[in-house]
Amino acid sequence: MPLDPESGDCWIMFYDRDLLERRQTASFDKRQLEQLSHELREFRGPKYEILFRHWQQQGEGLFLNAMGAEDDCRARAQPNC
Repeated sequence: MPLDPESGDCWIMFYDRDLLERRQTASFDKRQLEQLSHELREFRGPKYEILFRHWQQQGEGLFLNAMGAEDDCRARAQPNC
């Protein structure tokens, strides 16, 4: 299922990206690797990089709680939010 960047579920891509960075993608099939590649292109740039690093440091629960579960990922990446 493709990730909808408007859904607020960019943390799902963060989890997969973290596995990629730790070289733990042996369980990924071709479709998952292609999807992650697409998502990495879509969620690139300094704003998403900052969000990803916060997610890594705070963990999923604290990150989602701090960001607001109903906020979408793009809105959180906007300056002054």
